[in-house]
Amino acid sequence: GKRSFSCRIKDFAVIDKDYYYFNIPCGDFTGALGTTTDERKNPLYWGGYSENHTQIRLVLPPSFQNVVITPQDVNWTQPSGKGELVSRKSVNPDRSITFNYTVNLMPDVIPPEKYKELKDLSKTLYHSAMTTVLLKK
Repeated sequence: GKRSFSCRIKDFAVIDKDYYYFNIPCGDFTGALGTTTDERKNPLYWGGYSENHTQIRLVLPPSFQNVVITPQDVNWTQPSGKGELVSRKSVNPDRSITFNYTVNLMPDVIPPEKYKELKDLSKTLYHSAMTTVLLKK
């Protein structure tokens, strides 16, 4: 199914002189991989499906016209090729930014030699750079 809602959040951002910054709520995307250890000697078993699509459209304030920092795009495919994590953003002509986050992970067995790739991506997803937006007047 599909759930949709709209909201206005008072004091959602921080204003610091000529800068305006905030963190976007990107749903289950940043924690989708759930890695907990630094390394593995045995394969990692994913026993279930994880599917979610989140779209966030933020209308930018008219006094802050310059987009300085936005989260990076991500396009990762499971080592088996079965599933993916994708994030995309676009700055729209109406001065809004649209963020699309797709989690489509399939049951899988991740070999230990592929775990470092998974762990590195997980660190990237958890980093504040994946949720921070900075605007300038």
